Amino acid sequence: MRVADSGTATDSGKIPAALANARRALASDAEEARDLFSAYLEDHPQDAQVQAEFAQWLAGTGEYQAALDRFRRALSRQADNAGWYLAMGQVLERLENRQQALLSYEAAARLEPEDGKHGAALVAMLRRLGRNEDAIQWAAALVKRCQTRSEVLWLQYARALRAAGRGSDAGHALLETLKLAPDWPVALSEYGDTLAAQGQWRDALRMFQRAVELNAGDAGHHCNLGLALMNTGSRMAAEKALQTAIALDPKLAAAHYNYGVLCQDADLPSVAASHYRNALQADPALRQAANNLGNCLTDLGALAEGRRTFKHALRTHPNYVGAFSNLLCNLNYDAALSPAQRFAYCERWPLAPGPERVSRRKRRKRVRIGYVSGDFRTHSVSYFIEPVLRHHDRERVEVFCYSCSPTGDARTQVLRDLSDHWREAAVLSDSELEKQIREDEIDILVDLAGHTARNRAEVFARAPAPLQASWLGYPASSCLPEMDIYIADQRSCPADADGVFSEALVRLPRTFLCYAGPSVEVPVHAVPARERNGFTTYGCFNSLSKISDPVLDAWSTLLQADAGAILYLKNRPLKDPGVRALVEQRFASRGIGAQRLRLEGWQADATAHLACYDEVDVALDPFPYNGTTTTLEALWQGVPVVALSGDSHAGRVGLSVLTGLGRGEWAAKDIDGYVQRARALAADLHTLRDLRGSLRAQLAASELMDGVQFSRCLEDALLEALGERP
Repeated sequence: MRVADSGTATDSGKIPAALANARRALASDAEEARDLFSAYLEDHPQDAQVQAEFAQWLAGTGEYQAALDRFRRALSRQADNAGWYLAMGQVLERLENRQQALLSYEAAARLEPEDGKHGAALVAMLRRLGRNEDAIQWAAALVKRCQTRSEVLWLQYARALRAAGRGSDAGHALLETLKLAPDWPVALSEYGDTLAAQGQWRDALRMFQRAVELNAGDAGHHCNLGLALMNTGSRMAAEKALQTAIALDPKLAAAHYNYGVLCQDADLPSVAASHYRNALQADPALRQAANNLGNCLTDLGALAEGRRTFKHALRTHPNYVGAFSNLLCNLNYDAALSPAQRFAYCERWPLAPGPERVSRRKRRKRVRIGYVSGDFRTHSVSYFIEPVLRHHDRERVEVFCYSCSPTGDARTQVLRDLSDHWREAAVLSDSELEKQIREDEIDILVDLAGHTARNRAEVFARAPAPLQASWLGYPASSCLPEMDIYIADQRSCPADADGVFSEALVRLPRTFLCYAGPSVEVPVHAVPARERNGFTTYGCFNSLSKISDPVLDAWSTLLQADAGAILYLKNRPLKDPGVRALVEQRFASRGIGAQRLRLEGWQADATAHLACYDEVDVALDPFPYNGTTTTLEALWQGVPVVALSGDSHAGRVGLSVLTGLGRGEWAAKDIDGYVQRARALAADLHTLRDLRGSLRAQLAASELMDGVQFSRCLEDALLEALGERP
């Protein structure tokens, strides 16, 4: 800090010897300087300038209380000195007396409104005190009075506007800042942040690049640059920028967090987890790092540790819906928990009841159904919603799709063409999406995500439609009091399932889903893998989080019983060498060597992915969370699937699908039966060969792919439920 005025101590301009000696002592002997200043001011208490000078020096040595006393003495003699009020405000902040600091800054700004630094300090303090609207009003008034056109004041104005959610106005304020200081790295970086928040990543990238050019030693600028590069598709450059940021500041939480996101998106969860831990060590309250770490741990099968991490995020941020959603997802994978234990977590739902529910609107000829999903793209959900969109009876219903995915692809266009009305909802806030749904006068709003990625649970909690239904994307209760019904079938949710759903269960008469089939045509290899290779290959292409300890035990038993067999696992995390080593260790502890395992990462190309089933003789469904798309893909490619019928909807999807195919005998009631069925199928080469040629046709002719009939059943169920609404 620096005192604004710097006049002499006497009217004559001659500095007294005592004061001169005190000033000389500042550079060599702090104790002597203190004594000399104190002695001088004891003799000259009216010398306000020296009182302030001494106060400034005391503040510089960390003696804030003594400095405050001296500033007050100075101002008691000369109450119109704005610079002293500014310096005293800074001392009061050091003493954590923010209210008094605010008064001091306000006095400085009132005395010299034309000096931008006084106004900047006032606006910043108002913002820190949570008085953002006051900060904006003061800043707006002061920028008009500030004759010197202060860049620091404009910057604080921009920060206040951004904190109020006025991103566009903040951008204009930052442009004014940069007109005054075009090469100020801080302003460039903050303007980049504002552009990024509006999705203008390429413009933001230019700001961050310039900030780095001007101040290459600032870790924060490299961190921001890395984030912009990530969002503009330059992943290698992003990695380099984030590595530079971490090297410059190993404790920069944001850099570790962003690097973790980069690694997680690259299917390297073990590396990502390490960086999220570093981020949390630097900033334990960084909720996004805790949430993402929990997801990584869940992906790695460390379910209990993942739950502890989600709970940590919720302790610091009790209303963090994203962490709660991920916690609920985690529960479905844990074989040690009963359905009742999982459902008990619903009582912890963090959102308060939303606004009053929309009442049933007057009857129209066509009922309006809205589907909300972040997966209207190449994603498993898209293959189950497509038949419904294609075969809905447009005499009965009018279809609205609310797409919550920030990107689209060829499948997005297919689904868009099949809908009556398409809304790009990813760019809408929860309140904006709620408003859109209300304006569209939706009668039935169907959630296809539940608690999976890009869900809009907070929108459903606002109850913007008379009837709200959960279907397809999430295999358990939504836990939302505002969700009315859950769509299932009798196989996946028998009578005893009602007690573990907050919704009313609506059971379709046959299957609860309908499969469109893959978007690419991949022929089935006519010869089973065992016949070609001379040994059996069991396979599972489900996510690693579904491979629970009981699953590992069952598969290890199966491999021990079939000495020549191998197990083929393929999923995203297996791209990570650390994850592969972990999986090998888990099997090694069960007596299965790495040579019995074939571990592969995810393949983006759909044709190559489906062709991998040629190398599988029998597909093994995991439990207690069964596969869905993976099961149907295996059947489509002529591979039989063995499942275990569990005690939850997630654990009975395999039974539902296989029964719908007419192969209910492949769903075992216990683990011994599961192992025996897998061995029996693998040993029967004639059956394997026959299934290669017949399973696809059986599946295509089954209720699982009867889009017309399924759509009528779904419509009947939804319209009947709507008719019961007041």
